[in-house]
Amino acid sequence: MVAATKPRSRRKAEPKQEIVETPIPSEEDSGWGDTVDGVAVVEVEPIASNLARNPGKSGVTLRINRLTLADGTYRFGCADCDFVGAQRGDVQGHRQRDHAPPRRPGRGVSTELMGLTFKEVVALAEAALTMEDTVTQLEESVTHWRDRALAAERRSNAIENTFNRLFDNK
Repeated sequence: MVAATKPRSRRKAEPKQEIVETPIPSEEDSGWGDTVDGVAVVEVEPIASNLARNPGKSGVTLRINRLTLADGTYRFGCADCDFVGAQRGDVQGHRQRDHAPPRRPGRGVSTELMGLTFKEVVALAEAALTMEDTVTQLEESVTHWRDRALAAERRSNAIENTFNRLFDNK
């Protein structure tokens, strides 16, 4: 029997955040204090980024601290506030939501179209739709007059043929 596998989720790539070198915070700087859930914090270890600029030197941190508790367990805490999570990913998500720089409007999408504002683009689109209606009416009018001209040409040819027969039979 074949086990059913979970389909892979197709997540959009998260925008890359710039990693900024910051001084390693002390315990006094963090908001979580001396205890987490009533258990004393024994050690605070900043988590270094694996994107360090110089291999072997750790100066770039993720602003996430690994907290060693008195009972031997680990928790992860935000270096900028009192948020504590059971996993590093919990704190990373918190940092992206609450501490990321504000996104620029329209990021990744050009807001300029030939230097026009949005209102001007909408006005041009409406004008294009009106022109399309006008062009359609003109095409119908041309078709009508072309059909009338062809019919008149056929009648003219018929009259000319009649004259030719009348005068050629003499």
